[in-house]
Amino acid sequence: MKQSIIAGMAALLSTTLAAPAYVPYVFNTSQPAIDGLPITANNGYFWIGKPTTATCPTYDSACPSQNTTIISGPTYGQTWWMGILEEGGQRIFLPTYAQPGYSAADSNNFTPSRVYYSYILNTETTTDGHLLLKYYHSDWWACPTGEEGVWEVTATLDPAGCLPFAWELRETTAAAPQYYNCEGCESRL
Repeated sequence: MKQSIIAGMAALLSTTLAAPAYVPYVFNTSQPAIDGLPITANNGYFWIGKPTTATCPTYDSACPSQNTTIISGPTYGQTWWMGILEEGGQRIFLPTYAQPGYSAADSNNFTPSRVYYSYILNTETTTDGHLLLKYYHSDWWACPTGEEGVWEVTATLDPAGCLPFAWELRETTAAAPQYYNCEGCESRL
């Protein structure tokens, strides 16, 4: 029994460690206002046009990825994670037709109730070689926030005033930050 548990954990760990790391960007060439912009992690949610809330490790206070969002996956069960150094990780999740988010670091990957985990995320490759991350096989939406140049990333179906796009995943070897800050994540229900 113990050997099978250890073997299973070793397989999960090796799968997690083998998952590539990516920086996500907006992909929709028919929407020049947002095409090619980075998708950023900010206090538990994903945005376009907001700075990240990446926290660098204590030994490198100016880590190169402090202004970049890194995600990794898919791992076992099609799970996607934030690319961080913090033990335990930060799991990506999707509330039902709403803004995708991620768990707080060192939180046992607590997620709000009524969420879909990242197993509903699928990758597709375009004919010209772009690797895309899709919600099921649908587009994401960039919705204006009222703040100049800031867009909310959402999985809502065809919301008024929003622009469709896909997440383009560009592989990276950049060093990961310690974690992405997620103020208030533990109290979101």
